Amino acid sequence: MMSPLYNRRARCSVVRPTDVVSIFASAFAASGAEWMITDGVAAILYGEPRLTQDIDLVVALRPQDASSFSAQFPDAEFYCPPAEVIANEAAREAFGHFNVLHLETDARADVYLAGNDALAHRGLATRLERDADALGVAAQWQEMSRLRD
Repeated sequence: MMSPLYNRRARCSVVRPTDVVSIFASAFAASGAEWMITDGVAAILYGEPRLTQDIDLVVALRPQDASSFSAQFPDAEFYCPPAEVIANEAAREAFGHFNVLHLETDARADVYLAGNDALAHRGLATRLERDADALGVAAQWQEMSRLRD
């Protein structure tokens, strides 16, 4: 059965920001790595209306943790690069990056690795935990959808 998040006629996914967060958050949390949401979805969580189909995350990941990280994304549900690729990206001092894709919805997580970037580590150290539903993101998305239609 096709997910209600997938629009067969348009051949595209229609994924709300709260859905994107819920698709990826539990796996990132289970990985044991420090992580935070940035860019479009973060702006939405702080009340700025935007349309986005992906989630951008900054992750502090050591090369030796690549296998346990990738194991959080089952092949039947996600495309996650091989652990060797993630380890190579995590070994970079700066600009390490890879994507994780949710196969059913085509939702994408753009993963930016903190490396030795002082600003990324400061962001991770001072990040705030937010409940997307408590912030009214779902209601905001419904209003945006209503105005669009």
